[in-house]
This record gives sequence, C-alpha cells and structure tokens, in this order.
Amino acid sequence: MQRDHPFFSRMPNFFITGCSEKFNKLEYFVSEEAVATKEGELTVISYSYPDDVSLKVPSQLQILRNYENAITKLGGKKYMW
Repeated sequence: MQRDHPFFSRMPNFFITGCSEKFNKLEYFVSEEAVATKEGELTVISYSYPDDVSLKVPSQLQILRNYENAITKLGGKKYMW
C-alpha cells in the first residue's frame, strides 16, 4: 500500500511514485568520522512533483527543512560537526 509514513507530512502537490518495506540495513553518520549501522524493516517512499509550470516547485533546502522540522517535533536532535 502506498501511503505516507506516519511521522512525516507530505509536501504540497507531491505524490507517491513508489513505496517498499523490506529487511535491510541503513548506514548513517554519528560524527564526522564514525558511521553507525542499523538493521531492520526499512521503509523507502519515493515522491514526485507534477510537471506543471503553474506550480511553484519547492527547493531541495525547503524539502530538507520539512523533514528536519518533523524530526525535531518528534524529539529528534540535529547534530552538526
């Protein structure tokens, strides 16, 4: 079933083009030099934006900030190094 993850809200005018859930691993930085790995059910949701010149396409920074704000609201922390 293609649906948004319950932790994140969809940006206006975007639509889901693919969704998968499967056991996998995810590597992510925990510091400038260190990488951590988590294994488990990994959900990947792909979004697209309509090819419509009348719609204002958000920048990559706006999309990133949307995710950062959602994670912060859930108690997540942003680390800078």
